[in-house]
Amino acid sequence: MKPSKKLIAALILGMISFNFTACDKKDISNSTVEESKLENKQSSKKHLNFSDVVIVRQKGNENDIFNLQDYKLSDIGKLDDLSGLLYNKDKSVYIYLLNTFDKEGVLHNKIKVEKGNDEVILNQSFLYSDLKMSSDGLKIAYRSFKDKTITSAEGMSIYDIKEFKKIKIDSEVLISGNLYQWLNEDEILYYGAIPGKLNSNKIYKYDLRSKQEKVYYDNIDGYCMYFFPIENKGVLFLENSEEESRVCYFDSEKNKKTVLSNSIKQIYKSVFDSKNNVVYFLGKIFGENDTALYKLDLQNTKIERITYDLPKSVDEKAGLVMDKDYNVIFGGVNLENKDNDVYLYNLKDNTTRLITNHSGIYRIYGEK
Repeated sequence: MKPSKKLIAALILGMISFNFTACDKKDISNSTVEESKLENKQSSKKHLNFSDVVIVRQKGNENDIFNLQDYKLSDIGKLDDLSGLLYNKDKSVYIYLLNTFDKEGVLHNKIKVEKGNDEVILNQSFLYSDLKMSSDGLKIAYRSFKDKTITSAEGMSIYDIKEFKKIKIDSEVLISGNLYQWLNEDEILYYGAIPGKLNSNKIYKYDLRSKQEKVYYDNIDGYCMYFFPIENKGVLFLENSEEESRVCYFDSEKNKKTVLSNSIKQIYKSVFDSKNNVVYFLGKIFGENDTALYKLDLQNTKIERITYDLPKSVDEKAGLVMDKDYNVIFGGVNLENKDNDVYLYNLKDNTTRLITNHSGIYRIYGEK
Protein backbone atom coordinates (compact mmCIF):
# COMPACT_ATOMS: atom_id res chain seq x y z
CA MET A 1 0.00 0.00 0.00
CA LYS A 2 1.47 3.32 -1.06
CA PRO A 3 1.50 6.32 1.29
CA SER A 4 -0.67 9.33 0.55
CA LYS A 5 0.58 12.19 -1.60
CA LYS A 6 0.55 14.55 1.37
CA LEU A 7 2.64 12.17 3.45
CA ILE A 8 5.17 11.69 0.67
CA ALA A 9 5.37 15.44 0.14
CA ALA A 10 5.97 15.99 3.84
CA LEU A 11 8.70 13.35 3.90
CA ILE A 12 10.38 14.87 0.85
CA LEU A 13 10.35 18.36 2.31
CA GLY A 14 11.75 17.08 5.57
CA MET A 15 14.53 15.08 3.91
CA ILE A 16 15.49 17.86 1.53
CA SER A 17 15.51 20.41 4.34
CA PHE A 18 17.77 18.12 6.36
CA ASN A 19 20.09 17.40 3.47
CA PHE A 20 20.57 20.97 2.33
CA THR A 21 21.05 22.17 5.86
CA ALA A 22 23.87 19.68 6.17
CA CYS A 23 25.94 21.11 3.35
CA ASP A 24 28.17 24.01 2.52
CA LYS A 25 30.20 25.56 -0.28
CA LYS A 26 32.95 23.40 -1.62
CA ASP A 27 35.43 26.30 -1.73
CA ILE A 28 38.22 24.64 0.18
CA SER A 29 41.34 26.66 0.92
CA ASN A 30 44.67 24.91 1.37
CA SER A 31 45.75 27.68 3.74
CA THR A 32 43.34 26.41 6.38
CA VAL A 33 44.98 23.00 6.54
CA GLU A 34 47.13 22.62 9.64
CA GLU A 35 47.48 18.85 9.78
CA SER A 36 51.07 17.71 10.09
CA LYS A 37 52.73 15.16 7.83
CA LEU A 38 55.23 12.71 9.24
CA GLU A 39 57.59 11.96 6.36
CA ASN A 40 59.95 9.01 5.96
CA LYS A 41 59.26 7.74 9.43
CA GLN A 42 58.50 4.08 9.82
CA SER A 43 55.17 3.56 11.55
CA SER A 44 55.40 1.87 14.92
CA LYS A 45 52.62 -0.48 13.81
CA LYS A 46 52.79 -2.68 10.76
CA HIS A 47 49.72 -2.86 8.58
CA LEU A 48 47.53 -5.87 9.05
CA ASN A 49 47.59 -8.14 6.03
CA PHE A 50 44.14 -7.34 4.62
CA SER A 51 42.53 -9.51 1.97
CA ASP A 52 40.19 -8.05 -0.64
CA VAL A 53 37.33 -8.28 1.91
CA VAL A 54 37.75 -7.39 5.58
CA ILE A 55 35.20 -8.06 8.31
CA VAL A 56 35.32 -5.98 11.52
CA ARG A 57 33.60 -7.16 14.69
CA GLN A 58 33.01 -4.28 17.06
CA LYS A 59 33.38 -4.77 20.80
CA GLY A 60 33.18 -1.35 22.40
CA ASN A 61 36.38 0.50 21.51
CA GLU A 62 38.06 -2.75 20.48
CA ASN A 63 37.65 -4.31 17.07
CA ASP A 64 38.47 -7.84 15.97
CA ILE A 65 39.67 -7.89 12.36
CA PHE A 66 39.04 -10.84 10.04
CA ASN A 67 39.89 -11.61 6.45
CA LEU A 68 37.21 -13.35 4.43
CA GLN A 69 38.77 -16.19 2.43
CA ASP A 70 37.26 -19.42 1.11
CA TYR A 71 33.92 -18.55 2.71
CA LYS A 72 35.51 -18.44 6.17
CA LEU A 73 36.69 -15.74 8.58
CA SER A 74 40.37 -15.69 9.46
CA ASP A 75 41.42 -13.66 12.52
CA ILE A 76 44.31 -11.31 11.64
CA GLY A 77 44.43 -8.98 14.67
CA LYS A 78 42.81 -6.02 16.36
CA LEU A 79 42.35 -2.30 15.67
CA ASP A 80 41.14 -0.05 18.46
CA ASP A 81 38.68 2.83 18.03
CA LEU A 82 38.02 1.99 14.37
CA SER A 83 34.74 3.25 12.88
CA GLY A 84 35.65 3.28 9.18
CA LEU A 85 38.21 1.79 6.78
CA LEU A 86 39.34 2.37 3.20
CA TYR A 87 42.40 0.78 1.63
CA ASN A 88 44.29 0.08 -1.57
CA LYS A 89 47.10 -2.41 -1.05
CA ASP A 90 48.68 -1.84 -4.48
CA LYS A 91 49.21 1.84 -3.64
CA SER A 92 50.04 1.12 0.03
CA VAL A 93 47.20 3.42 1.07
CA TYR A 94 45.26 2.89 4.30
CA ILE A 95 42.59 5.27 5.60
CA TYR A 96 41.27 4.83 9.13
CA LEU A 97 38.34 6.71 10.64
CA LEU A 98 39.11 6.62 14.37
CA ASN A 99 36.93 7.50 17.34
CA THR A 100 38.49 9.68 20.00
CA PHE A 101 37.44 11.62 23.09
CA ASP A 102 38.19 15.22 24.04
CA LYS A 103 39.06 16.49 27.53
CA GLU A 104 35.37 16.60 28.48
CA GLY A 105 34.88 13.01 27.41
CA VAL A 106 32.85 13.94 24.32
CA LEU A 107 33.14 11.51 21.42
CA HIS A 108 34.39 12.81 18.08
CA ASN A 109 36.70 11.37 15.44
CA LYS A 110 39.66 11.90 13.14
CA ILE A 111 41.00 10.53 9.84
CA LYS A 112 44.35 8.78 9.79
CA VAL A 113 45.90 8.67 6.32
CA GLU A 114 48.83 6.34 5.67
CA LYS A 115 50.70 5.94 2.40
CA GLY A 116 53.82 3.84 2.55
CA ASN A 117 55.82 5.19 5.51
CA ASP A 118 54.12 8.59 5.43
CA GLU A 119 51.27 9.47 7.74
CA VAL A 120 48.95 12.40 8.34
CA ILE A 121 46.13 12.98 10.79
CA LEU A 122 43.08 15.05 9.76
CA ASN A 123 41.64 16.35 13.01
CA GLN A 124 40.79 20.01 12.52
CA SER A 125 37.05 19.28 12.44
CA PHE A 126 34.92 17.84 15.22
CA LEU A 127 33.47 15.03 13.13
CA TYR A 128 34.15 13.35 9.78
CA SER A 129 31.80 11.07 7.86
CA ASP A 130 30.97 9.46 4.51
CA LEU A 131 34.54 8.78 3.38
CA LYS A 132 34.76 7.67 -0.26
CA MET A 133 37.92 6.69 -2.15
CA SER A 134 38.66 7.35 -5.81
CA SER A 135 39.16 4.42 -8.15
CA ASP A 136 42.96 4.78 -8.14
CA GLY A 137 43.10 4.87 -4.34
CA LEU A 138 44.89 8.22 -4.23
CA LYS A 139 42.08 10.60 -3.24
CA ILE A 140 39.26 10.61 -0.71
CA ALA A 141 36.11 12.68 -0.51
CA TYR A 142 34.45 13.24 2.85
CA ARG A 143 32.28 15.68 4.75
CA SER A 144 32.96 17.22 8.13
CA PHE A 145 31.29 19.11 10.96
CA LYS A 146 32.56 21.88 13.25
CA ASP A 147 30.70 20.46 16.24
CA LYS A 148 28.15 17.77 17.08
CA THR A 149 25.20 19.64 15.53
CA ILE A 150 23.99 18.95 11.99
CA THR A 151 23.91 22.70 11.27
CA SER A 152 27.69 22.90 11.68
CA ALA A 153 28.31 20.98 8.45
CA GLU A 154 31.38 22.15 6.54
CA GLY A 155 30.43 20.47 3.28
CA MET A 156 32.38 18.04 1.11
CA SER A 157 36.17 18.09 1.00
CA ILE A 158 38.61 16.26 -1.25
CA TYR A 159 42.01 15.16 0.00
CA ASP A 160 44.95 14.26 -2.25
CA ILE A 161 46.71 11.32 -0.58
CA LYS A 162 49.72 11.43 -2.90
CA GLU A 163 50.41 15.10 -2.17
CA PHE A 164 49.02 15.08 1.39
CA LYS A 165 46.87 18.17 0.89
CA LYS A 166 43.30 19.27 0.32
CA ILE A 167 42.25 20.06 -3.23
CA LYS A 168 40.54 23.37 -3.79
CA ILE A 169 37.28 23.13 -5.71
CA ASP A 170 35.63 26.14 -7.29
CA SER A 171 31.87 25.62 -7.09
CA GLU A 172 28.73 27.36 -5.85
CA VAL A 173 26.76 24.12 -5.60
CA LEU A 174 25.44 23.15 -2.18
CA ILE A 175 25.73 19.39 -2.05
CA SER A 176 22.74 17.52 -0.64
CA GLY A 177 24.00 15.55 2.36
CA ASN A 178 26.30 12.70 1.32
CA LEU A 179 25.19 12.60 -2.32
CA TYR A 180 28.61 12.53 -3.93
CA GLN A 181 30.37 9.64 -5.70
CA TRP A 182 33.60 9.21 -7.64
CA LEU A 183 33.10 8.67 -11.36
CA ASN A 184 36.77 7.80 -11.89
CA GLU A 185 40.14 8.78 -10.44
CA ASP A 186 39.87 12.44 -11.50
CA GLU A 187 36.15 13.15 -11.75
CA ILE A 188 33.56 13.28 -9.00
CA LEU A 189 29.77 13.56 -9.24
CA TYR A 190 27.54 15.33 -6.72
CA TYR A 191 23.89 16.26 -6.47
CA GLY A 192 22.84 19.67 -5.21
CA ALA A 193 21.61 23.13 -6.06
CA ILE A 194 23.00 26.63 -6.49
CA PRO A 195 21.49 29.01 -3.91
CA GLY A 196 19.20 31.60 -5.47
CA LYS A 197 19.14 29.85 -8.86
CA LEU A 198 15.86 28.24 -9.89
CA ASN A 199 15.79 24.71 -11.27
CA SER A 200 19.44 24.13 -10.40
CA ASN A 201 18.85 20.78 -8.65
CA LYS A 202 21.07 18.57 -10.80
CA ILE A 203 23.85 16.02 -10.73
CA TYR A 204 27.08 17.89 -11.43
CA LYS A 205 30.48 16.62 -12.51
CA TYR A 206 33.76 18.18 -11.42
CA ASP A 207 37.01 17.42 -13.26
CA LEU A 208 39.99 17.81 -10.94
CA ARG A 209 42.41 18.02 -13.86
CA SER A 210 40.74 20.83 -15.77
CA LYS A 211 39.12 22.32 -12.64
CA GLN A 212 35.86 22.57 -14.55
CA GLU A 213 32.34 21.89 -13.31
CA LYS A 214 29.62 20.72 -15.69
CA VAL A 215 26.07 19.46 -15.43
CA TYR A 216 26.19 15.68 -15.69
CA TYR A 217 22.45 14.96 -15.57
CA ASP A 218 19.46 17.27 -15.11
CA ASN A 219 16.34 15.26 -16.03
CA ILE A 220 15.37 14.38 -12.45
CA ASP A 221 11.67 14.43 -11.66
CA GLY A 222 11.48 15.95 -8.19
CA TYR A 223 14.52 15.37 -5.99
CA CYS A 224 17.38 12.91 -6.14
CA MET A 225 17.54 10.81 -2.97
CA TYR A 226 20.36 8.48 -4.05
CA PHE A 227 22.63 7.89 -7.04
CA PHE A 228 25.34 5.45 -8.04
CA PRO A 229 27.59 5.93 -11.09
CA ILE A 230 28.25 2.76 -13.07
CA GLU A 231 31.75 3.39 -14.40
CA ASN A 232 31.31 5.41 -17.61
CA LYS A 233 28.11 3.65 -18.62
CA GLY A 234 25.64 5.86 -16.75
CA VAL A 235 24.07 6.33 -13.36
CA LEU A 236 21.46 4.53 -11.25
CA PHE A 237 19.38 6.95 -9.18
CA LEU A 238 16.32 7.21 -6.98
CA GLU A 239 14.10 10.22 -7.64
CA ASN A 240 11.27 11.35 -5.39
CA SER A 241 8.45 13.70 -6.28
CA GLU A 242 5.10 14.50 -4.72
CA GLU A 243 3.55 11.57 -6.51
CA GLU A 244 5.97 8.69 -5.94
CA SER A 245 9.51 7.34 -5.80
CA ARG A 246 11.12 5.90 -8.91
CA VAL A 247 14.33 3.95 -9.47
CA CYS A 248 15.80 5.12 -12.76
CA TYR A 249 18.79 4.41 -14.94
CA PHE A 250 20.44 7.01 -17.14
CA ASP A 251 22.42 5.49 -20.01
CA SER A 252 25.06 8.11 -20.76
CA GLU A 253 26.08 6.47 -24.04
CA LYS A 254 22.51 6.57 -25.40
CA ASN A 255 21.54 9.69 -23.46
CA LYS A 256 18.42 7.81 -22.37
CA LYS A 257 16.53 7.66 -19.07
CA THR A 258 14.64 4.47 -18.13
CA VAL A 259 12.25 4.15 -15.18
CA LEU A 260 12.94 0.76 -13.60
CA SER A 261 10.60 0.64 -10.61
CA ASN A 262 8.17 2.76 -8.60
CA SER A 263 7.89 0.36 -5.66
CA ILE A 264 11.31 0.96 -4.06
CA LYS A 265 11.30 3.83 -1.58
CA GLN A 266 14.94 3.78 -0.47
CA ILE A 267 18.36 2.65 -1.66
CA TYR A 268 21.30 2.53 0.75
CA LYS A 269 24.35 1.13 -1.03
CA SER A 270 25.32 -0.43 -4.38
CA VAL A 271 28.14 -2.40 -6.02
CA PHE A 272 28.76 -3.07 -9.70
CA ASP A 273 29.67 -6.43 -11.26
CA SER A 274 31.53 -5.30 -14.38
CA LYS A 275 31.98 -8.85 -15.65
CA ASN A 276 28.25 -9.61 -15.80
CA ASN A 277 27.01 -6.02 -16.17
CA VAL A 278 24.92 -6.27 -13.00
CA VAL A 279 24.30 -3.85 -10.12
CA TYR A 280 23.52 -5.16 -6.64
CA PHE A 281 21.95 -2.79 -4.14
CA LEU A 282 20.40 -2.70 -0.69
CA GLY A 283 16.89 -1.26 -0.79
CA LYS A 284 13.50 -1.11 0.84
CA ILE A 285 10.08 -1.18 -0.85
CA PHE A 286 6.86 0.57 0.13
CA GLY A 287 4.78 -1.36 2.62
CA GLU A 288 7.70 -3.28 4.16
CA ASN A 289 10.05 -2.55 7.04
CA ASP A 290 12.74 -5.01 5.99
CA THR A 291 15.66 -4.05 3.80
CA ALA A 292 16.61 -6.58 1.09
CA LEU A 293 19.35 -7.27 -1.44
CA TYR A 294 18.34 -6.57 -5.05
CA LYS A 295 19.90 -7.27 -8.43
CA LEU A 296 19.66 -5.03 -11.50
CA ASP A 297 20.61 -6.60 -14.83
CA LEU A 298 21.66 -3.76 -17.11
CA GLN A 299 21.15 -5.92 -20.20
CA ASN A 300 17.39 -6.13 -19.75
CA THR A 301 17.02 -3.41 -17.03
CA LYS A 302 15.08 -5.82 -14.80
CA ILE A 303 15.23 -5.62 -11.00
CA GLU A 304 15.11 -8.88 -9.04
CA ARG A 305 14.88 -9.34 -5.28
CA ILE A 306 17.47 -11.81 -3.98
CA THR A 307 16.90 -12.09 -0.20
CA TYR A 308 13.65 -13.03 1.51
CA ASP A 309 14.18 -15.28 4.54
CA LEU A 310 17.98 -15.73 4.53
CA PRO A 311 18.33 -13.23 5.99
CA LYS A 312 14.84 -11.88 6.66
CA SER A 313 16.18 -8.36 7.02
CA VAL A 314 19.41 -7.01 5.53
CA ASP A 315 21.50 -4.64 7.66
CA GLU A 316 21.99 -1.48 5.58
CA LYS A 317 24.63 -0.25 8.08
CA ALA A 318 26.87 -3.31 7.79
CA GLY A 319 28.12 -2.53 4.29
CA LEU A 320 27.99 -4.12 0.84
CA VAL A 321 31.10 -5.48 -0.88
CA MET A 322 31.93 -7.60 -3.92
CA ASP A 323 35.00 -9.83 -3.76
CA LYS A 324 37.39 -10.75 -6.58
CA ASP A 325 35.22 -13.77 -7.47
CA TYR A 326 32.10 -11.57 -7.83
CA ASN A 327 30.49 -12.86 -4.65
CA VAL A 328 28.38 -10.28 -2.83
CA ILE A 329 29.00 -9.90 0.91
CA PHE A 330 26.47 -8.15 3.14
CA GLY A 331 24.98 -8.19 6.64
CA GLY A 332 21.73 -9.57 8.00
CA VAL A 333 20.27 -8.01 11.14
CA ASN A 334 18.29 -9.41 14.06
CA LEU A 335 15.66 -6.72 14.61
CA GLU A 336 15.08 -7.83 18.21
CA ASN A 337 18.57 -7.28 19.61
CA LYS A 338 20.17 -5.34 16.71
CA ASP A 339 23.01 -7.89 16.36
CA ASN A 340 23.93 -8.93 12.85
CA ASP A 341 25.66 -11.66 10.87
CA VAL A 342 27.64 -11.73 7.64
CA TYR A 343 26.20 -13.41 4.54
CA LEU A 344 27.56 -14.19 1.10
CA TYR A 345 25.56 -14.39 -2.12
CA ASN A 346 27.19 -16.73 -4.65
CA LEU A 347 26.33 -15.75 -8.20
CA LYS A 348 27.49 -19.06 -9.72
CA ASP A 349 24.95 -21.23 -7.90
CA ASN A 350 22.51 -18.44 -6.96
CA THR A 351 22.67 -19.26 -3.24
CA THR A 352 23.08 -17.28 -0.03
CA ARG A 353 25.13 -18.69 2.82
CA LEU A 354 25.80 -17.64 6.41
CA ILE A 355 29.47 -16.81 7.03
CA THR A 356 29.65 -15.94 10.74
CA ASN A 357 29.30 -18.54 13.50
CA HIS A 358 28.19 -16.07 16.16
CA SER A 359 26.08 -12.93 15.91
CA GLY A 360 27.66 -9.62 16.87
CA ILE A 361 28.15 -6.13 15.46
CA TYR A 362 29.91 -6.64 12.13
CA ARG A 363 31.01 -4.14 9.51
CA ILE A 364 32.17 -5.14 6.01
CA TYR A 365 34.92 -3.38 4.00
CA GLY A 366 36.46 -4.06 0.61
CA GLU A 367 39.63 -3.03 -1.17
CA LYS A 368 39.31 -0.20 -3.65
